[in-house]
Amino acid sequence: MVEFKRKPLEGVFPLLPFSLKENREVDYDAIRSNIELLIDRGFHGFIAFGSMGSHFAPSEEEFNKVTDVCVDAANGKIACVIGSTAPSTKEAIRRAKYAEDAGADGTLLALPYAFPHSPESAARHYQLVNDAVEELAIMVYNDSGLNRGFKMTWDFWDKYLLKMENVKAMKECTVKPAHATLLRVADKVNVFACFEDIWWRLSILGAKGIVSQWAWVAPKVILRWYKMCREGKWFDPWV
Repeated sequence: MVEFKRKPLEGVFPLLPFSLKENREVDYDAIRSNIELLIDRGFHGFIAFGSMGSHFAPSEEEFNKVTDVCVDAANGKIACVIGSTAPSTKEAIRRAKYAEDAGADGTLLALPYAFPHSPESAARHYQLVNDAVEELAIMVYNDSGLNRGFKMTWDFWDKYLLKMENVKAMKECTVKPAHATLLRVADKVNVFACFEDIWWRLSILGAKGIVSQWAWVAPKVILRWYKMCREGKWFDPWV
């Protein structure tokens, strides 16, 4: 079992919309209302500033305020994950540290997306963010499209990521993931399916969560499907 210093990253974590008013200002009340809805529906956590959540768009002030609203609205009832993906490692560190100090439980982190990466440069990025935080759980973002073609193989995990004490989870966005890698990683970090389409297969390989998109339209269905797969009922007629 993976040990977390704050609330564990496990379960169904819907992606939180980056809510805007008609004048394009951030709608902080809508963000709070969405989190309260997720709590009411029984979800385990949420992720703000995912790759489709305008993580590139907010100013420093807006990022900080959204983070504060998220932590306050979660109020310890649901895991709060704040994305720290940024164009540079320096900004990723700033975001991760702010999220930790504000009281978030984890951060979703991809590689700086403007440049191609080698295993060494990718590892350096994660190591620097890992060393900058103390309790914040890092959810590694494995998406070769977002990461400019970089793929996280078992060798990369074994040589680098598994030696970083704050790397606790992975968002797996490979439509056809390397099953051998997942089987070896799944008992060391909590693997999340990046969307519902691949949850069934990844749950058989030991995944512990879903980064959900359909939760907003079918909450009861998604929570039931998650629960039954975690219970090993993969071939139940309903599933």
